[in-house]
Amino acid sequence: MRFLFIGIIAFFSCFSEVSAKEKITWMVLDWPPWIMLEGEDKGKGRFNYILKEAQENLPEYEHVNVKMNWARFWHEVENKKNVCYVFGLKTGKRGDLVYYSEPHTFVLPNAIIMK
Repeated sequence: MRFLFIGIIAFFSCFSEVSAKEKITWMVLDWPPWIMLEGEDKGKGRFNYILKEAQENLPEYEHVNVKMNWARFWHEVENKKNVCYVFGLKTGKRGDLVYYSEPHTFVLPNAIIMK
């Protein structure tokens, strides 16, 4: 009888702690100096830190980093998949497909200046 009681308590205690977290899939790609996934400076890119900070501040979610290129990302978005990324530039067409947060950083446009 005692073992049955212990078994019932163990059974229900397992279910009280089991709750699947909602998952956030994050697009990552090796894009130095912004994101570095390989080599000596792995994890030291500017957006590596921002991604880490975002994930640490959203502990209620399960975070999955998926290495993908831009073509795959936009294909996933157009097919209504939930994929996030931390380094997007807002454009008119993109604004119709995705949601943007408040900017966390800014980047000046690339340019060559000659005298």
